[in-house]
Amino acid sequence: MLRDENFPIRSFEFLRHVTGTTDDECRRLLIEVGARGVLMRGGKEGWALIERYPLDRDPEAR
Repeated sequence: MLRDENFPIRSFEFLRHVTGTTDDECRRLLIEVGARGVLMRGGKEGWALIERYPLDRDPEAR
């Protein structure tokens, strides 16, 4: 889902729902696959692959 060209950032809520994991488990898995957290519009937690949204980029998605 994080490799989709149309959606470089996904909401944490969506990722957790689709994977059927707990908050902690989902975050652990996201870190393992090379993702980072970002702040989406409206203050929602989002995640993106570091290769597509590098750490030197502002963590607040606009």
